[in-house]
Amino acid sequence: MLEEDASTISKYVEAATELLARATEASAEDIAGLNRVLEGLQRIVAGFGKQRVLELSGTQLMNVGVELYNAPRAAMRVLAQIEDNHTDEQRTSFSRYSLALTRFVAAKVMELSLICSKDDGAQEKSGKKSMQFMDECVGVLRSFGRVGMLMLESASIDCAKCEEYLSLAKESFSSSMQLWSRVGLSHLTKFKHGLELEDIVDDLWDFCVDRVRVLQLLAQRSDTSPEDSRDIMSSLHELKMLTPYKTSYASSLLDIMLRVSDDYKHATLQDLQVPFAEEALRIGESLENAADENFPELITSFKQHLLMNLLQSLCASGDIERAEACYQLIPDNRDRKVLLLMNKLYVENKQFEKAHRLLQLLFQQDCFEDSLAGARTFARGFSFSDKGLDIYRELASNYGEADFAINVDIACNLAFVEGKRYEAIDELKRIGCALLEEQRCIELASYKRKCQKTLQLIGRWFAYQLQKMDVEVQVPEAGFYLFPCFRRHRKALALKGISTDEQLCAQLLQDTGVAILPGSAFGRAPDELFARLAFVDFKGDLALYLIESMQDDPSLEAIEGFIQSVCPNLDIAMRKLAAWMALARPSAAPATAGVGY
Repeated sequence: MLEEDASTISKYVEAATELLARATEASAEDIAGLNRVLEGLQRIVAGFGKQRVLELSGTQLMNVGVELYNAPRAAMRVLAQIEDNHTDEQRTSFSRYSLALTRFVAAKVMELSLICSKDDGAQEKSGKKSMQFMDECVGVLRSFGRVGMLMLESASIDCAKCEEYLSLAKESFSSSMQLWSRVGLSHLTKFKHGLELEDIVDDLWDFCVDRVRVLQLLAQRSDTSPEDSRDIMSSLHELKMLTPYKTSYASSLLDIMLRVSDDYKHATLQDLQVPFAEEALRIGESLENAADENFPELITSFKQHLLMNLLQSLCASGDIERAEACYQLIPDNRDRKVLLLMNKLYVENKQFEKAHRLLQLLFQQDCFEDSLAGARTFARGFSFSDKGLDIYRELASNYGEADFAINVDIACNLAFVEGKRYEAIDELKRIGCALLEEQRCIELASYKRKCQKTLQLIGRWFAYQLQKMDVEVQVPEAGFYLFPCFRRHRKALALKGISTDEQLCAQLLQDTGVAILPGSAFGRAPDELFARLAFVDFKGDLALYLIESMQDDPSLEAIEGFIQSVCPNLDIAMRKLAAWMALARPSAAPATAGVGY
């Protein structure tokens, strides 16, 4: 590439900088002009990157990139004022997408100065120049990471271009990680120490975490590719390397891996869940945190949760050999859900002796509903023949007080088996008198179960939505409210002048119309940022009708449809809360004056 060709980059940057300098009085022509300049600059930078030959000095090109990166500052302030409705007058501004794209292109120019500079070889030889080159690599790495964070934030604000933002966020974080692989942690620690090293490690952690979040969001919107799954695993390995530098990193990494696994579970992505869970287990077992005395318990809980997800995928795919190996690894493999999964798998594979042994363990758990479900699965495997019905007699010996419920279950299931209907009628006649007496109680119990299942389903969905916002919340087993804690967002909320739960609830109501109660009304300290979120606004009759057709552990898509049909107002309220929380997050850190990274 000739010198005059390379100088074209400088001319495009000058043009973009001149246009962005008119941030307070941007015209429609200025906006269109910036879009044309960015389009041309992207094309040129991409072409030069492929040629890998540049006659312009690396320092000069780096300065051009820094200048372009800093250019949108004023325009972004104007856009923030317009978005926050700080002014009533109609003002024209550069679009959020154009400003974010400007910083992305600027990072690409800075990257070009690293990969194409004719001075690279010399820089890596001498100590002083090697230090300078290290600083430039770290600076560009941070620039790409901050651009990725800006794109992720913008995706929740400018929803019309959500896909474009996420695609650019993915590319930005990928470029950042490529530069990080070029630098390396061991090499970095030779040049950086103390607070400077700590700041860089903190940035790297945030970039990797947000990269995982971007890849998860992309997986929800399109077909998940194995490449995206590999990128997630790559980011998790990078996070593992950083865990020794901060005591909180190890437990945070466990939470991140569980969230990814749960997303695969809800999306029924069995082919991705299995390799991910196996690798996540290896990462979890390699983590250490001597400063946290509760960390061994966290590891045990992590393994229980992750192995449960893995077992569910293996059972769904019918991989009995690996499912058995997974079952042996589960810390609490006598958990009722574990036993029910394995019982069903053994019955489906006609391994009734193994299923029977697990049922004997299940019957000892003192949970009649799960025991009855396990017995029903076992008997169904024998088509409710006399041999299969023997399991009910064994169940009755463990739950003698439940004879009536057991007999009803037998009769009802026999009624659906060809050739067993007369037997079912005889059984129903035998218990007819008791059935009539207990009918009202059964209907009441059924009504209560439906109510409980409805509330569990809604509560589970609400908890999942809050967890996606990084809000601490306990998934409820029953009840009609949640008690989330917003303390993880304390710093971001403080920027809005919110330091107590009452201020949080008042500001949320004012901004969105969504009403929740402060935790201080229920005995919590105001600065703990707890809130009480009730979910009672739903169509009761419709809920009781639809809940009958819902599986015991429905997919996230099924729950979404249920929520939108039964409680549309709650769905709208949660979307408003999510948008409000996204706006509460601080913007990506602007470039430091004089440095530009």
